[in-house]
Amino acid sequence: MSLSIAQKGLLMVFIPLALNVAWIGLYWNSLSGSSALLNAAAQKGNIIFMMSRTVGLFNKTATSIFDFVKTSGDESIKASIRRDSLDILQTLRQISSELPAGSSSKYMVEHLTFLFSQIRQTMDWLAEKPNLSESDIIEIQLPRKFLAIMNEAHGILNAIDISDRSFGLALDAQKTDCRRTRFIVQTGLLLNLAIALALALFFKLTVAKRISEVSLRTRSLTSGTPVFSAVNSSDELSKLESQLIDAREKLASADNFRRVYMTAVALRLQSSLRRCLQSSDLLQQESAMSRTDGDKYFQRLSLSVSSCLSLVDDMLLLESLDLGNLRLNIEESNLHQIVAKSMEVVSNLALIKKLSMKSECEEIVLPVDAARVQQVLVNLLSNAIKFSSSDSSILVMSEKRGSFVRISVVDSGPGINRQVSAKLFQKFFQTAEGKSAGGTGLGLALAKLIMEAHGGLIGVDSIPGEGSAFWIELPFNQKSSPLNAA
Repeated sequence: MSLSIAQKGLLMVFIPLALNVAWIGLYWNSLSGSSALLNAAAQKGNIIFMMSRTVGLFNKTATSIFDFVKTSGDESIKASIRRDSLDILQTLRQISSELPAGSSSKYMVEHLTFLFSQIRQTMDWLAEKPNLSESDIIEIQLPRKFLAIMNEAHGILNAIDISDRSFGLALDAQKTDCRRTRFIVQTGLLLNLAIALALALFFKLTVAKRISEVSLRTRSLTSGTPVFSAVNSSDELSKLESQLIDAREKLASADNFRRVYMTAVALRLQSSLRRCLQSSDLLQQESAMSRTDGDKYFQRLSLSVSSCLSLVDDMLLLESLDLGNLRLNIEESNLHQIVAKSMEVVSNLALIKKLSMKSECEEIVLPVDAARVQQVLVNLLSNAIKFSSSDSSILVMSEKRGSFVRISVVDSGPGINRQVSAKLFQKFFQTAEGKSAGGTGLGLALAKLIMEAHGGLIGVDSIPGEGSAFWIELPFNQKSSPLNAA
């Protein structure tokens, strides 16, 4: 199963997260058990403390009663007895409130509280009796009642001790749980370290290595050294690598086209410059030449220089368009006049091949660079003339299409198949017929870039054997009114 970079990243995040959540859950559960046990221990310890304190107060109260009798009713001892007895009752009630409902210890404490309440009433009666003696204490069996209370109190302590022994067993279990908690912590730390190392290795093998391969292929684009590596996955990096392979192929193809183009341009320039030299050499022999021959060679020299300048202009224009540095001189221009001037430029070529040209373009005002649009139309008309048979016709027509005007150059030439027409507007592309006719494969590419600079379009509709219709579409202001033809 192939994973994307995003999916690999999610795995690298959620695997440690899931492990840590489970680890923290186990650790929290152990801590919760320890906390509950400690709370129970604190509660039991408090009960034992209060019960032990109560037994001490019982002993103190019993001794104070006999001291009270011996001192014949000492008021300070009397106050101490009442204070201690009240303290005993309050402590017993507090112990009862902290013991679980329904437990035997709670019942015993409540019974002890009831017994001591009765003894307290007896002690209050003794404290108020005149001429109190030890026989009165013995008569109401107060020592026996105190002994019963003491036995009851010790019974409660014994019961608590028995519970405490079971609590001790729980503490032993808790020690085991603490060892388990330490094991969980140690194991979790080791697993985190192992997973961190595994994820680092996973990242290196599946991401870093792939990035290195893509980087190497990227460097090969400029170095020219081919790099071959198997693409075994379908993640984003593999897609990027495939795009880089395509880019390399396109660059190689473009370099090949550029070399072919430069060779063609060099040959054209060489041929034109040679004609210039030949014409110049012949003109130097002016004395042996008639005026008619001189004009002919002057015209040939001018045409050769113009051809060289045209090639240089095309190359400079292509560079400007590629860099986006072309500045258009946009003005309101009359479409009919632009087409008429374009047809006038190529009229001699049409005359040589005995072709007729006709314009059916409306007089529409367009916001365009008239010179550049004329350059495009001249190129389309020149191609139409070049590939049309003698005694045929070429039609230039316009048609409004929404916010655009389409200008079509229709010929009756051999036509173009769909596979070739899809590549016609690529830089340096030439058909076999174009190469034989001496073209450079740059005219239509320039036309396309000029149209794009205007926010327009260029295209071709063609059926092999039935001619072609090259067209351009330019935006126009629909609110502008067409000019009236003269």
